Amino acid sequence: MSDYIQSFKDFYNKYKSHNNYILGFSYGAVIALSAANELSPRPKKIYLCSLSPDFKEDLVKMRPWIKKLIGKRRLADIKKRSAIKIAKNLRVASVIFYGEREAKKYPELKIRCEKTAYLARNSKLIVVKNVSHKLNDSEYIKSIQQELKQIS
Repeated sequence: MSDYIQSFKDFYNKYKSHNNYILGFSYGAVIALSAANELSPRPKKIYLCSLSPDFKEDLVKMRPWIKKLIGKRRLADIKKRSAIKIAKNLRVASVIFYGEREAKKYPELKIRCEKTAYLARNSKLIVVKNVSHKLNDSEYIKSIQQELKQIS
């Protein structure tokens, strides 16, 4: 993930403007959240959709078979990334979305989204009714569009 975060920073630096917004879904939301404070200029707002539980605080609940599946290098990388520290230090406004149905299937994702929204300053949490882990769900899209309408 650290490699993806660095690649995103490089991409951002190449294509940034004076008025930037970032939307990330699942692991893309991890990347957006992890990189936001380090970008220059900082984005006006980040939209974190279905923020994955991919931080050191989430390892406690991670099942052993998943740890084995992702491997030692990725586990070591996760241990370097604190969701609490990142959220408390976030200097970018954020909107965090998760789907009602995905929360039932992936309770750790729900917890990560809610804790991040609670800890981050200037953050808003949106629970999208009757939606699973699918960004292309029409209800998910409507919720994002509603938030994007507020960009002036």
